[in-house]
Amino acid sequence: MNIREAKAIADDLVSMMSPHCHRIEIAGSIRRARQDVKDIEICAIPKWGARPGSGLTLFGEATERVNLLHEWATTEADESGALRDYIRWIKPGTQHVLPWPPKPEGKYWRALVGGRIKLDLFLATRDNWGVILAIRTGSAEFSQALMTYAKHKTCYHVEGGHLRDRQGTALETPEERDVFDALGLDWVEPHERSGRHMVTKGGRPQFKPAQQEQEYFYA
Repeated sequence: MNIREAKAIADDLVSMMSPHCHRIEIAGSIRRARQDVKDIEICAIPKWGARPGSGLTLFGEATERVNLLHEWATTEADESGALRDYIRWIKPGTQHVLPWPPKPEGKYWRALVGGRIKLDLFLATRDNWGVILAIRTGSAEFSQALMTYAKHKTCYHVEGGHLRDRQGTALETPEERDVFDALGLDWVEPHERSGRHMVTKGGRPQFKPAQQEQEYFYA
């Protein structure tokens, strides 16, 4: 799908989901301004609240927290035939289109939108938003190089959606720039993240171009 059409659909999805999110942003090839788009990728921090009339203590405080984005996706969508038909939640990790309800604690939801293009929805928290957005913006080579550099050239590594030190302690990365700063790398605008050679430090590429079947090696 061309970027103009894909972005219009992505903007529509963001508009529908925004009331149920603390933060939401289009990622992937649309954010990188690629002209051809295979899937729509969106990162979001869901809002959490209490289900009315449930889990009350003696003091009247609600004790059950619910993912409001999940409530919208599974309850409101089901109540609206048009919306349910437009956004069909499907099983991740397979090429087959199999109905699959998203999990409230899940980190990755997948959907078929309008019967035409797939949505990859990545759920983050305020503490790891920067890591999730950076990795899910891509390109795949750029993101892999970023993680490889962190693992082999710094005291950090990416694990469980967080940037962690050697003791496994998660570093808070509320913004994407926090990831680049922690790794000591130059900031790269999304539209320039075309490959591993764009991972630079002091203007110097940290990876050579790929050669034959070798994957990653340092410059």
